[in-house]
Amino acid sequence: MIGKTYNIPTTVLRFFNVYGPRQSLSNPYTGVAAIFMSRIKNGNRPVVFEDGRQTRDFIYVEDIARACAATLANRKTDYRVFNLGSGKPLTIAGMAESIARAYGRDIKPEIRRQYRKGDVRHCYADTRQIRLAMGFRPAVSFAEGIRRLIEWAGRRKPATCTLKPRKNEGEEPHMTTKVSLVIPAKDEAATIGMVLKDITPSLPTSPGMNSRP
Repeated sequence: MIGKTYNIPTTVLRFFNVYGPRQSLSNPYTGVAAIFMSRIKNGNRPVVFEDGRQTRDFIYVEDIARACAATLANRKTDYRVFNLGSGKPLTIAGMAESIARAYGRDIKPEIRRQYRKGDVRHCYADTRQIRLAMGFRPAVSFAEGIRRLIEWAGRRKPATCTLKPRKNEGEEPHMTTKVSLVIPAKDEAATIGMVLKDITPSLPTSPGMNSRP
């Protein structure tokens, strides 16, 4: 409406569940793919609410980038709204099993059968409009996309910080704690801060060292 009013070509793209390299792997709001990856990588069963048959739509980040670029170059998309997803519903339990297979782990999801108020049962994209307007179809399957994401995550170098508690003159030196984190650069400061806050109570203290009550 605003675009037409001021004669500014605009297009609305509704992104569904986007995943892929360079996404945050530490942010709790990053999405279920990263949460399941973390649990499976560490030998834990991914936790699934409801019966696991609820569905979502996952689209690889390169497909999103390709669609955005194509939209900018196509005047047929002006003043229109498009869904950007795979158009293929994937069960949450099936997704967890796919990630386990990608890791080569024989781990089954833990189906809690707990229903949370407000959760949507099925949510996936109707992609007919963008397909008809410019012939767009996602090129990367979920299995291939997860393989690429896991490969990328495995190449991430840890951000390391070393904690050296202060000591008074003449006191024996205290333990030094080293913390290694694999996190995206943009989240490093915030994440390291959270980790330091969490582990501070477990460090040995002395009269000359700051500590939380």
